[in-house]
Amino acid sequence: MTALIGAVYSLNQRMGASLFGMEDMAGNVWEWCLDFLESYRGTPKINPGGAVSGLKRVYRGGSWKSRFSSLRTTARSSNVPTFTCNDLGFRIVCECDL
Repeated sequence: MTALIGAVYSLNQRMGASLFGMEDMAGNVWEWCLDFLESYRGTPKINPGGAVSGLKRVYRGGSWKSRFSSLRTTARSSNVPTFTCNDLGFRIVCECDL
């Protein structure tokens, strides 16, 4: 299925899963992740562990207020954990074997 730019979909309208079986992972709100902000330089390419501490946490995915280039799961930003805004939520994840 192809999404139309600027189109609005109801919450109960399924758009289809990605190749990994995931659905609705970008474009609604930026989503807080458990990761602390860290440079990707020197980290493993598969399942990087990430920093164990830091001042800022990562959020991903873009939101309804984002530019088109940020409407992807790899879009990344960060802020202090107490930061709030109307286009920022959270992501629930579980670890799985690849």
